[in-house]
Amino acid sequence: MKVFVNTFVLNKMNVNTFILWNNEGESVLIDPGCITEDEQKILTDFIDNKNLKPLAILLTHGHFDHTSGISFLIDKYGCQCWIHPDDMIELNQANEFAQMHGVKIAPKSKPDHFYYGETELSFGKFHLKVFHLPGHTKGSVALFETQNYYLFAGDTIMKGSLGFSNSGYDELIIHLKRKIYPLPDQTIIYCGHGSPTTIKEEKKDNLFFRMMKE
Repeated sequence: MKVFVNTFVLNKMNVNTFILWNNEGESVLIDPGCITEDEQKILTDFIDNKNLKPLAILLTHGHFDHTSGISFLIDKYGCQCWIHPDDMIELNQANEFAQMHGVKIAPKSKPDHFYYGETELSFGKFHLKVFHLPGHTKGSVALFETQNYYLFAGDTIMKGSLGFSNSGYDELIIHLKRKIYPLPDQTIIYCGHGSPTTIKEEKKDNLFFRMMKE
């Protein structure tokens, strides 16, 4: 099944929000960062104009720039939300950190489900594998769409580098080497900020990935 990916760069942090969708009208939202009414309208116009039905909201981690739209979208579409339990502290503090950045966001809805372990999720015809990659936050995950080889890496991987890691990079590199490095070279990595890349490109250009080969 062909899965289409549309990227929306939202809020003052320039977060990448993703909508996965197929020709049957099914869709999954990843890291909805819509804060303002204009940003909310950008997402809902796309969803409604294509007659999509959001089946789930999936969060790579709990930082406010990635989660600010969940309450609005849950209320509008009735879809459910997933996060790793180790990131509930980040989600609960999202409003506080948003205010530190001069941003006001709606109170958070509680997530409906947690990712546990290296699990696989199915929504309609979407199939995603969850990789727990603690480092940027304790509950950071990457989401791998298994049929088209799309990896949604949150703030763990940036093109040519890695995202900031609160716990240092040693443990994160171990997780990446075991879980992400073996993915097919043609896998497209959709990062939480900035441009997409591929596993092949990162093996060639990313110093951290080159270290994993040793």
